[in-house]
Amino acid sequence: MMLVSTLGMLAGSGRGGGAKAGETNEDRKDYLRYLGQMRERARGAADDQRAALEWNHPDPQALWSMATSRRMWERRQNDPDFGQTWGLNNTGQTGGFENADISVSKTITLGAESRTLEFRAEAFNTLNHFNPSNPNTSLAINCNAVNGVCTPGGANTNAAFGQITSAALPARHAVVSVRFRF
Repeated sequence: MMLVSTLGMLAGSGRGGGAKAGETNEDRKDYLRYLGQMRERARGAADDQRAALEWNHPDPQALWSMATSRRMWERRQNDPDFGQTWGLNNTGQTGGFENADISVSKTITLGAESRTLEFRAEAFNTLNHFNPSNPNTSLAINCNAVNGVCTPGGANTNAAFGQITSAALPARHAVVSVRFRF
């Protein structure tokens, strides 16, 4: 019985095999064509993303020339994307602080209700997490002025430009107090 079914399967697969192979080859060609189109679309999207990144975050060596162009005025300080042209990660807006303040208190009544003793312990910036302040955004260009026009060759004279020089919150500190009310 198994021999008969094996022979039947071999005989059935022999007919039309060439047509199926041709169909498979056409499907393969269609799929490879589709993959080529997807590759081109992905390359185009990558090129667009790179151009956008280079527009928003130009080469630091070229910043002095942009400060004297129309790009200097394309964003105001209260715009949500202020500072991104200069690659300063949105210095016009603050993103909040990582901070934990803890307070514990206990009030004890002494004799009459009008007399109380209150113990209080408070800790500010308990985790002592460093929260940087905004970077220095003062760009001072030393222009080579010719007939009132700034020519290339000027350099940034503010050495602190783009640097974070302080913390936005003080370091951890704690306060312990006792209050007697009468």
